[in-house]
Parts: sequence; structure tokens; C-alpha cells
Amino acid sequence: MGVVIRIFTRRSSDLSYLTNDLALEIDDIRDGPARWSVLATRESSSEPLATSRRTGVLGYDLVVAAPRPFSIVVATGSQAEQRSALSAHRAAVRDAVGYLDDHGVIARRQILGEIDEYSSRFGAVVGFTHGMNRSSEPHVHDHVVVRAQT
Repeated sequence: MGVVIRIFTRRSSDLSYLTNDLALEIDDIRDGPARWSVLATRESSSEPLATSRRTGVLGYDLVVAAPRPFSIVVATGSQAEQRSALSAHRAAVRDAVGYLDDHGVIARRQILGEIDEYSSRFGAVVGFTHGMNRSSEPHVHDHVVVRAQT
């Protein structure tokens, strides 16, 4: 299954805009209540959005979205089809985030005018699954929050 990833810069640690919507549209087909799911933990920090005072960027919101036809199946399919599709989406999100973590994270530091770029990792990663967009259209997507590198 293909996914689309959009990246938004987080300059605030307030994530209530994601969790105020409890994603009740997928309440009957997901495992358990609406909650943040831990996708990866590689550091002892339990605060996903914390960084140094030197930058205004706290982290990133990676929106991992399923294709529209897939979202329509989740909205209109039988309960078994919906559960299977949502499970496949969550697996695709974990795989996409894992791939980015393994191959796509570059940290940059500047010391005395010299810029150094090096391979890094996300650290703590959490995600929240939604079944609709803000226009109330079927749109299965996860908000995956990762901390900026310090």
C-alpha cells in the first residue's frame, strides 16, 4: 500500500488540535480507544517535543495518509474489511516511519561557522490515527510526531 507523507514544523508543544478530535468515526474498528500509539522509543525522554532554546523548532508532524480509495473502503466496507484495512494502514505507517528513521534523518550542527551534517535517528515517536479530514471526508491518516534533533 502506498502512502503520502506531508511534513509540518512544530513550534509548539501543544498537540491538543490532534487529540481533541477523538476520531470516533473509527471507534468501532480500531483496537481500543483513541490514544497516542508509541511507534518507536530509542531514548529515555518521554517528552516527544522538547529541544534546546537555540531553535524555535520543537519537532515535526509527519502526516502519513492513505490513498483516497483506501479511505473509502475504511468508511464504507464491512466491519471485517474496515478492521483489516485500518490494520494495514497502521502497519504501513510503522514501516514508512521505520524506513525514514533508518535512512532519512539527517541532523545538522554548526560550530564556529562550520556546518556538520550527520546521520541520526528520530528517538521517541508517537502517532495518532484519524479516519476523516477536517471537511468530514473519508481520509485515513496518522499524525506522527517526532522531536527535532538537539
